[in-house]
Amino acid sequence: MARDSGKSDRRLRIRRLRPSQLAMLALCLLIVSRVLLLRSTSFPSVALPAHSWNSITARVGRVIDGDTVELTDTRRVRLLGIDAPEISYDSTASDFFADESKSWLREQVDGKEVILQTGMPKTDKYGRMLSWIYLPDGTSINVQSVRSGMAKVLADFGLPEEIEPELRRAEAEARVRKLGIWSGKRR
Repeated sequence: MARDSGKSDRRLRIRRLRPSQLAMLALCLLIVSRVLLLRSTSFPSVALPAHSWNSITARVGRVIDGDTVELTDTRRVRLLGIDAPEISYDSTASDFFADESKSWLREQVDGKEVILQTGMPKTDKYGRMLSWIYLPDGTSINVQSVRSGMAKVLADFGLPEEIEPELRRAEAEARVRKLGIWSGKRR
């Protein structure tokens, strides 16, 4: 019976906490839960090896297609690591989902300031700057394009080991969810 009275004494002590003590306990629990939440949240990574990448801030003037943009200074930029459906500019038909891919990219970057990260080679055979494009908040447009099913992974210019796993996961996710080019149907 002595054990029972000890348990009830402990319960009474908890109930007898002053309002200021309860407030302090609630604050501590809030802080601990916030720290745990921040630890479990993954943020988009922007950091690439400084020795091999150059960062440039620029504004997108217009979107050419699902993997090419033109900056306000008229330089054309080809997004690295992705291949979007081709838009036809002659009498042949555009690739499946080409217009949707272009529209998606326009919604993401048209008229916006972006961060370009370029490496080697700096340009492709058409003279376009080869780049990874990020929004100021660190969102990788290249990865999001693949994740949304607007493009597939393209390793023709090589993929940095820091980015390749994320691109591959994004493509697998889009395929499983049958998004965009993997849907088999137009938007």
